[in-house]
Amino acid sequence: MISLHISSRSSGTFNSACLAREKSFLGTVLAIKPIITRREGVVEIADKVRTYRRAVGRLAELAVAAAGNKRCRVVILHANCLDQAREFAEGLRQKINCTQLWIHEIGPGLAVHGGQGMLGVATLVEGGGLATSNM
Repeated sequence: MISLHISSRSSGTFNSACLAREKSFLGTVLAIKPIITRREGVVEIADKVRTYRRAVGRLAELAVAAAGNKRCRVVILHANCLDQAREFAEGLRQKINCTQLWIHEIGPGLAVHGGQGMLGVATLVEGGGLATSNM
């Protein structure tokens, strides 16, 4: 399973320990949006992209790469941005062999770090294998 998330915040993006204070300031000035993932229980930055729109596109690319040509289940997660989540889901549906696709709100434990507009995707390959990506 691969899980990826981006924040729409323009200041203090992922305020926890993901970015040092200087990197956070520079990221705010340049509108850099980190795409975070969790591997083996550790949260890390999968990529950094300028602007939210480009980050959403990159998030889709990473999800497609993780799924490959395999049938998979997909969950789109959002923090108070249902319309964006639906639009993102429609784009993914055309690129990934989804057997099931759900859209859910992100829980408060994660949403507090990314803020309103946070978008995420998780893919699970059917047939026992976990979707992974070389990010």
